[in-house]
Amino acid sequence: MADYVALELERLGCHAETTTDFDAALATVAAGVDMVVTDYQMPGRDGLDLVAAIRGRDRADTPLHIVMMTARGDEDVIRAAVDAGVDDFLYKPVDPLQLMLAVASARRAVHLHRLIQDRNAELASAHDAMRDALASLQDDIDAAASLHERLLPRQERLPGVRAAHVYKPAASLGGDSIGASNVGNGRTLFFVIDVQGHGVQASLDSFHFHHRLKQMRPTGPDELAAALASLNREILETESEIYATVLAGLVDPAAGEGWLVRAGHPAAILFDGERQYTVEVEGGFPLGWFTDSTYTPTGFAFGPGARLALYSDGLSDCRDRGGRELRTEGIGRILTECRGKPIDSIGRMVELTLSLRDANPLLADDISLLVIEPDLGDRPLA
Repeated sequence: MADYVALELERLGCHAETTTDFDAALATVAAGVDMVVTDYQMPGRDGLDLVAAIRGRDRADTPLHIVMMTARGDEDVIRAAVDAGVDDFLYKPVDPLQLMLAVASARRAVHLHRLIQDRNAELASAHDAMRDALASLQDDIDAAASLHERLLPRQERLPGVRAAHVYKPAASLGGDSIGASNVGNGRTLFFVIDVQGHGVQASLDSFHFHHRLKQMRPTGPDELAAALASLNREILETESEIYATVLAGLVDPAAGEGWLVRAGHPAAILFDGERQYTVEVEGGFPLGWFTDSTYTPTGFAFGPGARLALYSDGLSDCRDRGGRELRTEGIGRILTECRGKPIDSIGRMVELTLSLRDANPLLADDISLLVIEPDLGDRPLA
């Protein structure tokens, strides 16, 4: 019977090998075949044992179609064979047409399996490429975020002024930017920029506006107003939908004075040594809205004991678990609680307040706060 089946398989274009030995059959299968034809009755052990042994060694990446020869009507044998892993049956005496159908089924199974393998390989390759691309993108985002961090004010670069800040982007990259730099003549330029949205585009825009404002290096109030007007025109010339709010200022600690210019940004909070209040600055429109926007500087006292706080609306709009916003009044309370303490305590108090208020670790908006005071050396703090 085995020789007859082998001849028929050869006639159907298959390469066939025969064996009546159990272990030899397992070795042949292990070497790699697409189809096994076994008789239910074998010398020593039956075909079910062989099928079970083969299926016990199956490799997921190698398709194998198993056909069992048995007498027609052996229902118990057929059920046991299906349970063991038989795919098809040939009834004795073997009909060549049945064998041809079994071979066709095996070929389809092998073909489909190999198609799936090829698709899986393509998907795996695409997944690896996507993973590498995402890793590279994340590296770029991390580098950009690190660059933004390096833009934050550094105390050693601010002679005559002490500063503290809080910067918490809503995403890996934020649209807020905090800046402070010495512009000469004992004066310090400082600002908070809030570009619409957050993410990569907002971060790139805020980075650019930050550098442009520093590059203009205004040293007086009129120059500061002109710098914002110039930046407004530059944004409009791009004909994009970008816009940004800005609160920028200059302080001259030796002279005890300072100036603020506002472009649609929340007003600053000032403690002048005696009382705490919101500095009313004539508010121009956000940068990027109108070509004829003008910006007017407003002076304020910046003498001993003064503290000035600038913030983005992400901080004032931050909600607690009950949905209540922190608002300007909440920021003012934090500043009041920190009077008489080092300026760094304000940042720590804000961080604590945010951790207690926000149940959602994902911020709705970027949060920025900049607080400055005159560097009075050994003289008393506010």
